[in-house]
Amino acid sequence: FEESLNIRRSVFGENDASVGESYSFLGEAYRKDGKLQQALSNLTKAMTIQEKTLPADSLDLAATYDTV
Repeated sequence: FEESLNIRRSVFGENDASVGESYSFLGEAYRKDGKLQQALSNLTKAMTIQEKTLPADSLDLAATYDTV
């Protein structure tokens, strides 16, 4: 997931919905691995980007909220 995040950041910039998605996936992976601080950090970044780029009723945004 980190490689995907790096590629998306370089191609689309930091504030793109796909970058938010990558942060969300990475956060979920860290959560499942028990690395809760890294999970929260990545999920917070995901929410910040998703709140700016997705509609309020987005399922992706809802999924990120649910993971936190």
